[in-house]
Amino acid sequence: MNIEENNLSTNSKTSISEKYFNSGLQYYKENNLEKAKELYKKAIDSCLSIDANLQFKYYTKLMGIYIFKNEYGDALAVLREFEQKELFPIEQKFILVKNTEQYIYLNSGQLDKALESNQEYYDLILQNASENELATALILKSTILRKKNEFKESSLILQDLLKYNDLHPLLKSSIFTSLGITYFYNNDYNRSIDAYKKSLKFHKTSELDGRVNGLATSYANISEAFIALDDYEKARKYLDSFYMLNQAKVSNNLRVSIYKYELRLARKLNLDNSKIEQLIDKSSNELELFYQNRFSKELESLKKEKVKSQDLLIEKQNVELDNFKFLIALIISVSFIIIISLSLFFYLRKKRKDYEIESLLKQQRLLRAQMNPHFVFNSLSRVKEMISNNKELAFLYLNKFSRLLRLVLENSANNFVLLDDELEAVENYLDLQKLRYPHKFDYEIILKDLCQDSLYYIPPMLLQPFLENAIEHGFQNLEFKGLISLELSLSKKPNYLRCVIIDNGNGIQKVLDTSKRISSISLISNYIIKATKENIQYRSNKNNKGTIVDFLIPIQQ
Repeated sequence: MNIEENNLSTNSKTSISEKYFNSGLQYYKENNLEKAKELYKKAIDSCLSIDANLQFKYYTKLMGIYIFKNEYGDALAVLREFEQKELFPIEQKFILVKNTEQYIYLNSGQLDKALESNQEYYDLILQNASENELATALILKSTILRKKNEFKESSLILQDLLKYNDLHPLLKSSIFTSLGITYFYNNDYNRSIDAYKKSLKFHKTSELDGRVNGLATSYANISEAFIALDDYEKARKYLDSFYMLNQAKVSNNLRVSIYKYELRLARKLNLDNSKIEQLIDKSSNELELFYQNRFSKELESLKKEKVKSQDLLIEKQNVELDNFKFLIALIISVSFIIIISLSLFFYLRKKRKDYEIESLLKQQRLLRAQMNPHFVFNSLSRVKEMISNNKELAFLYLNKFSRLLRLVLENSANNFVLLDDELEAVENYLDLQKLRYPHKFDYEIILKDLCQDSLYYIPPMLLQPFLENAIEHGFQNLEFKGLISLELSLSKKPNYLRCVIIDNGNGIQKVLDTSKRISSISLISNYIIKATKENIQYRSNKNNKGTIVDFLIPIQQ
């Protein structure tokens, strides 16, 4: 440690925390969540302040990343770490804890706990809070009650809030939106539309950053209500208004919802095949544009990260050079050689470790980039082929596909997803394939030593390519009905699941024919080797009838 490091004061330490925090914010804007998370943790570790508000600024950003990735258990663990710290003022610390706790429980579906935390938060702020702060707590309470299907109680809270005189316009807009949702689920569609329109009026005059997404939400809600009323002309009007917005500022979940409303409207209008095909083509083009923009942003982020790494390397080399000059004047030549040797050894080891981690992350990004568009666009093509032959089957296929599409879009944004969500996507995929080939195969999913709702997280889209390979190649020209068995169990090796996929198809030689293997399996093989240090094992089933694929899957809890 040099002289400057020895003289660092408490203020200097605080400034270091702020430097880590600001760097984390920059990486977050560039969508590099892992790097942002790492820097937020460094900001927390280096902060010596006992100010509850200052510390919570760092903690809330770290929790925000976990919540965004649906890792609610990790978010709650971070909140508990903040709660255990001796920070002042104590009352403010407890208010911050309860306020955050209610949102984590709500988002994770623990509604009774969310309601309990909401009441505790409301009691803490009741004496000193403004109308806006109290209204925010009550709006959340109404949301929790609505999710518990207690529509009457939820509606009464929101109607009472409208009597407040000095509410911020944004809060009033949120109240009207919540009222509209409550009326909608209570089948009172006309009152729902009236409430949505009042929220829409606010967003039309708003200058806030989220104005476009607010408008998009209102247009989507109103169009859904008009579809429910069978007023298709007005529904079409608000759907068209949605498309006139800047789609780059509209959340992906809203675009998925609009796609579902379009399909619902097309079905109610009994549109002919050409209209439905136009809708599918339009959705396909929008999805393609979405993926292109997403991959371009990731590529740009990687380029910026590389430039920053080079700058940091140059800066580090300059610092080391200055240190060497200082050491030369203080130590003898033998000590100098020893220090240089040790420094070089640790530097090279760290660089090798950083390179392995960076390579693994790039492999994961490449895997998602290759697989998601391939699956989505091939599925859309199959729907188009089925429409002309069997319209009812095509609509059934579309309903299942819309659910699968939502899961794929949500799961592909994360490095790890809940096991239950991934298995739901697999089941939807296999059901769609059975619709396409009704007598070709059956399937079974077997969970050993774990249940489907276990809180394990696995990388998305690892299983589907192997299942697709069995259906497309293993069961090709099969004279009897095929069977796919997917077995998942806890591995003896900690932090891994054992996955075994068994089919009774054409045999292992068909699977190992490299000229026919899909590229996504090659990508997965590379990823599995890097993540588990073990290869994927292929072997024959009984009497060379069928194939067994055996590999490990990394998990998080």
